[in-house]
Amino acid sequence: MALYFKVEGDLIVFFGDTFNHRPAIKALGARFNGADKTWTVPNSDTMRERAAQIAKSHGAKVEDSAKNDPPKNGSAASDTTFVHDPAMGLTISQLMHQAEQVISQGFPTPIWVVGEIQSLTRRGGGTIYFDFADAKAGSHQTATMTIKCNVWNNTISWLEKRHTKEKIEQVFADGNRLRALVQVKLYKDRGQLSLTIEDIDPAFTQGALALARLELLKKLRQQGLDRKNKSVSMTPFPFKVALITADGSRAQTDFQHQLLDEGQFPGTVLFIPCTMQGERVPSEVISSIKKAIEADADVIVLSRGGGSAADLRWFDGEEIALAIAHCPIPIIAAIGHHEDTCVAEEICHTREKTPTAAADRILEVFRDTRSQINERAHILAVALDREISRFDRLQTDLRERLLQVTDSYFSRHRERLVQWTLYLQRSFDQTYGHQQSRFVQIAAHLNHFANRQLQAFAEALFAREQQLTRLDPSPWLDSGWTQLSLDGKPLLSSEDTSIGSNVQARLRDGMLRMTVNEIEKRPSRMIKSESAKETKNHV
Repeated sequence: MALYFKVEGDLIVFFGDTFNHRPAIKALGARFNGADKTWTVPNSDTMRERAAQIAKSHGAKVEDSAKNDPPKNGSAASDTTFVHDPAMGLTISQLMHQAEQVISQGFPTPIWVVGEIQSLTRRGGGTIYFDFADAKAGSHQTATMTIKCNVWNNTISWLEKRHTKEKIEQVFADGNRLRALVQVKLYKDRGQLSLTIEDIDPAFTQGALALARLELLKKLRQQGLDRKNKSVSMTPFPFKVALITADGSRAQTDFQHQLLDEGQFPGTVLFIPCTMQGERVPSEVISSIKKAIEADADVIVLSRGGGSAADLRWFDGEEIALAIAHCPIPIIAAIGHHEDTCVAEEICHTREKTPTAAADRILEVFRDTRSQINERAHILAVALDREISRFDRLQTDLRERLLQVTDSYFSRHRERLVQWTLYLQRSFDQTYGHQQSRFVQIAAHLNHFANRQLQAFAEALFAREQQLTRLDPSPWLDSGWTQLSLDGKPLLSSEDTSIGSNVQARLRDGMLRMTVNEIEKRPSRMIKSESAKETKNHV
């Protein structure tokens, strides 16, 4: 493949087999465009002469610069003459080629553009790809128009040397406003317009971030939310501490080591793992705060142990700020350093510079509580000693006064008590004698009444015994008689049974169960005669 170059407005563009001729092209100070694999240098008489020398030494082919004059009759300028049938129109290839030429002539040099970074990704080698977005005029506030944008890895290295790596990391993040120097390109194969970044303005992005941060703090202050979590009282006994940080992070180990290994903390640590970097930070931090509230924690520690400004910017968002402000539990934030204070640290209950310092803050609460308890115990002990001494003096004084009053009282009433004693003794003796004679009479009366009742009861028992003796069936059973029953009732007549009935016959030593096979009825007069005889004999 041969090496070609052409003049496009203010630029000389090398294309074709540029790989094998890079040293000579780079010697001109050319810059590489990865989108279309071309090299460009500013167009000047001197640069055209040097390009011609490269053409002679490397067999490059130069195109007539006249072909880069402004288009005539509405046709785009091109380094190729297209022959087409007006009735048929251009082919897609011809259309894309002419569009490429128009864009190249319209944007011959890089231009500054402003937009918002969306859907940023980093691929192998460090190249960055994202959508450069802006709001659509006359549309809904969330509607945007976007264009694909990229930053080649060699450009990133150059930008880091120029602006520092930390600033570049802070600038290239989703949601940031960016002012960038870009080269406008059209990918003919995909019919896609794209931007290749050659330089950026970090001050523009940092200013936008700082402005957004100040606007959010102003909004929170106007609503009184910047002091809301600070107004939550810290319990003097924070026995349950909820730690929100990344699992296995240095922040976790430093905090737990400082809090637990000193042996001064009497409570427990509820560890809630949470992503502390990237787009998931706001949602996971809010979810973790809710878990701590549901677990009834006494204090929440939100920590990540520092990081770059780009890492900490997630904690400048309104979502996390509102979650902290409305949290009913005091939050200790140890997110950045002294020079990097995020919004979350501004509105939390207490800000500490490191996870270790956050642990020390909790231990300090216990130390302050212990000191207050000791101080109050001393005050109580002094007050108690003073009250005990006062009580002893009062008790001694009262004892002396009581003895004096008692002696005086008994002296005045001793004779009266003696008279009352004699009077009560005489009254008791009279009453006792009277009641004793009355009790003797009542006892005699009760004894007579009891004897009569016992005699009547004995006669009633004897009569009942005689009646039971007459009704006892044992003598009848001993002489061979029996007692028949049907369904638990005495069987007195053949009328009360039928063939097949189950009849029980009681004997002296047991019970017979019989089935009626035949019933023979007797004349009623014989039954009456025998009944009369039986009654006479019984009487």
